[in-house]
Amino acid sequence: WGASPAYIITRKIFGIAPLEPAFRRFLIAPSPGELTHAEIKSPTRMGDIMVRFTRDTVKTGSQPISLEVVVPPNTGATMLLPWYHEGEFTLTVNGKETAAVRKNGRIKLDNLQAGRYSVELR
Repeated sequence: WGASPAYIITRKIFGIAPLEPAFRRFLIAPSPGELTHAEIKSPTRMGDIMVRFTRDTVKTGSQPISLEVVVPPNTGATMLLPWYHEGEFTLTVNGKETAAVRKNGRIKLDNLQAGRYSVELR
């Protein structure tokens, strides 16, 4: 196995990938599949990226998803959240409703600066 599980979990389940060298900007695009909850702390040169997600149920289509995210100092992130349903959605960030764009079954939340975020998509 070697380091393969670390790569697969980080990149495929949590969708953590650099957008700029040294993770100055990075992507978080979780693909939870049938998982109802998971958590990761991914070390980078800029600091630890932390992502935790939970979902109420596992069904075909869209389910509410909640995330706790830590963006390290001097970095920024873009999130692409799974939403494969054509219906309306509500996105809240730290308790405030936030506008977002839907594209290709994902909801895009851009320009997250360093800090701790609580994100809910319903």
